[in-house]
Formats: sequence, C-alpha cells, structure tokens
Amino acid sequence: MNARRRSLPPEVTPRRVASSCLLAFLLIVPAIGRSQAAATRQETGKPEETAPLQTTPMPYDQIQALEGVISDSEYVVGPGDVFLIASFGVTELTYQSVVTPEGKLILPSFGNLDVAGKTLAEVKALVAQLNAEKYRLARLTISLLRLRPIRVHVLGEVQHPDTYLSTTVDRVSRLLQMAGGFTPWSDRSRIQIRHRDGTADTLDYLAYQLKADLGQNKFVRDGDIIYVPAIDLREAVVSLEGINEIAGYYRIRPGQTIWDFLRGFSQYLRSIHPQDIAVVRTMGGRVVRYRVDLFGTDGSADVLQADSPLLPGDTIILPVTQRYVYVSGAVQNPGNLPFFPGFRALDYVGMAGGSRESANLKAVKIYHRRTGKWAEGPGEAIERGDFILVPESPRRRWMDYLSITSGIASIVLAAKAIGVI
Repeated sequence: MNARRRSLPPEVTPRRVASSCLLAFLLIVPAIGRSQAAATRQETGKPEETAPLQTTPMPYDQIQALEGVISDSEYVVGPGDVFLIASFGVTELTYQSVVTPEGKLILPSFGNLDVAGKTLAEVKALVAQLNAEKYRLARLTISLLRLRPIRVHVLGEVQHPDTYLSTTVDRVSRLLQMAGGFTPWSDRSRIQIRHRDGTADTLDYLAYQLKADLGQNKFVRDGDIIYVPAIDLREAVVSLEGINEIAGYYRIRPGQTIWDFLRGFSQYLRSIHPQDIAVVRTMGGRVVRYRVDLFGTDGSADVLQADSPLLPGDTIILPVTQRYVYVSGAVQNPGNLPFFPGFRALDYVGMAGGSRESANLKAVKIYHRRTGKWAEGPGEAIERGDFILVPESPRRRWMDYLSITSGIASIVLAAKAIGVI
C-alpha cells in the first residue's frame, strides 16, 4: 500500500520553521556553555574566574599599625600620602595615586587637584563634586591607602638629638624613644612641640606616664620640633639614682609623697626590692640616709613611710635588685643561680649540683648583700644577691694529706727495698 505523504499545516511555513530553529540555537548554545563551565568548576574545584579589580598589593613591611580608625575630619593630607581611586560604572577600575611634593593629587580625566593642607574629608568632598559635575553613570570613590612619612626634629636634653622619620599617627613618646630617651638633666614636665605654622604646645610628659593622659602625648606633624628643656635646679626638685634609664632630676609638687612620685616609674619597680629603696636628705647640715617602708610595717626613726612627703633636694635611691645567688666553695658546679623566694642555703647547694665529699655543710657561710653581714648554717634564709660559701671539712683535708703522705712513704720504702735509693 502506498504511503500517503503528510502535508504541513497551512500556518507553518518554511520561513517560520527556519526562524524557530535559529531561536532555539541561540537559546541552547549559551546554556550548553554555562553547563560546561559548571562542569569544569565541579571537576577542578575552582570558582569561575572573572576580571578582578586591578589593585597593587601592599608589602608587609609597609603595613602601618594604627591606634584606631583615622578621622577624615582631622587628618590633614600632605605630600607622600597614597590614595586608592576606584571607579564604578560601565567598567570597574582601581588605581593608586600619590600626592606629589607640590601637594597635588593626579586623577585621570579630572586633572591635578590641590590637596595639601586640606583634611581628608575636604578631599573626598572635592572629588565627589567633580565626579557629579562630569559623570552621571560612573561613580568615583577615593580612600587613603598609605600614610606619608614625615621628618620630626628631636632636640634638647635627649640622648641622641637628631632628625627622625615618622608618620602622622606617631606620638611624641615614639620620637623620644627613637632619640634614646632623656638625659638626667631633662625637664619632662615642660616638653615643647613647635609646629611649622608658628604655634607650639607644652606637654607634661610625667602626667602621661603617671596618669596615662594621652592629651600630654600628642600626635606629631610634618616638620615638628620636639624640644626637651633642661630642668631648673633652683626650683623644688629631687634627684633619682640607681637605674640609668630614669636617673635624673625631677620637679615635685608641694606635699607630693614618696609613693606618688615612685608610681611614675612603676615599669622599673619590678627590678627593685622594696626594702632597698632609700632617701638621702640633708638635715641641719648633716646628711641622713632613711630607709623607705612601702608597706607601713616599720616605725623606726630612720624609716620613712610611703605617704611621707618629699622635700626639695632629696635623693631617692633605687638600687638595682640582684636576681641571682652566688654559690662557691666545695660544690659540684659553683656559680650564679637564679633566686627563688623561700629557698635556704642548703637548697642552693643542691641546685649547684650538691656538695663535694670534702664539704662541711654545717659550716656553710652566707654573706647578706643587703645588710653587709655574715651568717652561718645550712638553714639560713637567702635573699637576692647573697653569697654562699661552702667550706671544706678540716678533718677531710687532713685525711687527704695523710693519704698522700702514706702513698709517698710506700714508694720510698719500695725503692729502698730494690736498691734504687
């Protein structure tokens, strides 16, 4: 039987069939591409790569430590500041721009902007205004990326007066540390900061040390001069001795107590034994040395309490505490040993490897550095810096001599017996 040929419906024409095929092709091909990309990502485990924003990574050694977020209303822009410029619109682009030595910020399509002396907020507002005037579809943002280096001069009573590189987020304390600290003649309560605009600030650096007053430890600016004056010895001052880092003259307030004064040096008191602190004072033409009792347990006449007021001309002595105990004599390993509170002489002999056979432990002698006196006995309490001497037993020494003499006599008798002598 002859198959009858089926005819297309009258509304389906060859042109419509071709258009439908073309539309299906345009829809199917992108879907196939996306499915292949998804399969590739699933095989490799990597996300689809897109064109990233072009930025320059910051080297690790240039990362700057900040105390907090910089206030754009307070930060003043200057030569050397690095900005990150980002453009968002039809195309996305980021790049860096450095403020030139002339104080200009170069922005493509905007030209050179005068930014030196302006706050960061003013620079952002200027860029936003120019962007709104020139572009409608694109948005331009500007951010401070890296702070500029500045030069600060540190002069006066410091160990190494010189010019130092710094940043505008560094405080005066950082520059003083770079200059090696103060000299003994420095007046830390009247430090001057002279600015390029002719203004000046006077800082009480001791208030920063005593009360953590950051207002007395300001941020530095470009070209600042930090000047540490010498103290006026005609005023009410005391001297501090014993620790080289803080030795010098200090102004005192009327009625200022010993403890109130020492609190300013709390970071150094860890190396000081409380019983070693002394005050030397001139009374009626003679020099008197007083011990200081910080705990209020000693009421002797030659003792000053922590709340005793200082007098002009006083000398406070903070002797550096010895952190070791020295063991010598008939021990296995003589030398310095670390100090442990509560240990006695016999304990340190054990730490020195124990005593030798010739040792006389009952006659152990101890020199107390603090009192300057000798004591005896293995149970004697040891203080920092003490010296322990383990003597040899006289009986053991005599037995050693007798043994040596007996050996020599035996050799002589044997030599005579064989006719050698």
